[in-house]
Amino acid sequence: KQWYQRRVRGLTLRGHSGTVRCLHLNNNQLVSGSSDCSIKVWDLAEGVGWSRSRCIVTMVGHSHTVRCLQVGLDVVVSGSYDHTLKKWRLDNGGCLATLRGHTAAVLSVQFDCKKIVSGSSDNTIKVWSFD
Repeated sequence: KQWYQRRVRGLTLRGHSGTVRCLHLNNNQLVSGSSDCSIKVWDLAEGVGWSRSRCIVTMVGHSHTVRCLQVGLDVVVSGSYDHTLKKWRLDNGGCLATLRGHTAAVLSVQFDCKKIVSGSSDNTIKVWSFD
C-alpha cells in the first residue's frame, strides 16, 4: 500500500499571553478564552494564506482563567475559575451581565434563547434565565 501525504495549510494566531483553554468556531469567526483572563474574537477570513486573519475584539472582565464559552448569534457566554459567568456582546466585547452563584470554578456552559446552564467544580449545575 502507498500512503500519500496531503499538504495541510496552517495558521498560528498570537495574541493571548496565557494558555488557551477554550474555543468556539462559527463559520469564519473563532472565539478563544485564556488563562490571561481574556476572550478574543478572531476573523478567519480566508485570503492568501489567511493573510487577513486577525483579532477583532478582546473582552476583559474575568479575574481568573476563562475555562469555557459558547457563542450565539450576537452574544458570548463565558465561565471562569473566578466562579462567575459573563454574558458579552459579540460585536464590541461589552459585558452585558455577570452571573454569580457558583462557589467554585465554572467548568462548562451551554445556552439557548431562554436559558444558560453552567456546571461547576462546586458539584452543582445552575440554570439561569437568558434575559
